[in-house]
Amino acid sequence: MKLNYLLVIVLVFSFTLVSSQLADLGTTKLDNEFTFSQFCDDATYITLSSIKTPSGIVNVNTNMTATNSGEYTYNYTPTEIGRYDFRGISDGCENTFSTYIMVTYTGLSLEMPQTVMYIVILFFLIGILGYIIYIYPRLPQNAVNDDGYVINATQLAYLRPIALGVMWILILSITYIVANIAVAYIQAGFLGNFIFGIWMIMMTANFLIIPLWIIYMINDAFKQAKLKEFLERGGNDFQ
Repeated sequence: MKLNYLLVIVLVFSFTLVSSQLADLGTTKLDNEFTFSQFCDDATYITLSSIKTPSGIVNVNTNMTATNSGEYTYNYTPTEIGRYDFRGISDGCENTFSTYIMVTYTGLSLEMPQTVMYIVILFFLIGILGYIIYIYPRLPQNAVNDDGYVINATQLAYLRPIALGVMWILILSITYIVANIAVAYIQAGFLGNFIFGIWMIMMTANFLIIPLWIIYMINDAFKQAKLKEFLERGGNDFQ
């Protein structure tokens, strides 16, 4: 048992040591050419040996272009989402190098604080939407008899169309957050584009939905006032 614990510790230490030797180049955008640079003042050449892409290893074995002040560059265009490891050798500095860069659909990196924030906001909005859906059937509405005629009007009936509007806004917000996360971080780029396309259709539909919703609320409030006045005068069976 102690031997197993010792082996685990050695493996963790080795992994940590190897990871620490890999320099993080940050994040770049898919299908966007970027310049990979290495600096070494006392080198006469730096050779890029290989690039490990998300789908495999590409053997490059080419000398990087020397520029000013010991800088060597290599232009590369990533075509897949994921991590790219660059490995090479030189006749100076540390003789070998290993660096990596992350490629996302938009060139943005997802940090842990951002992840937590997105998840919290998403679940918060979903929770509000679920609660409104739950209470919607319980909101005040005009009392009707068995024949469908209004026998009592309530002033709080306007809450129902407002609740519908809030639900639509929440659905738009949830779709927007999911679409942006999918576009930025899901490897299948078409999925993010599809969700974002749905959101764009929903936003375009607002040019029709919002005016109709406002007209409906104004008409409903006017009708509600007339109905209440009618019933207070002793009228009944208003459908």
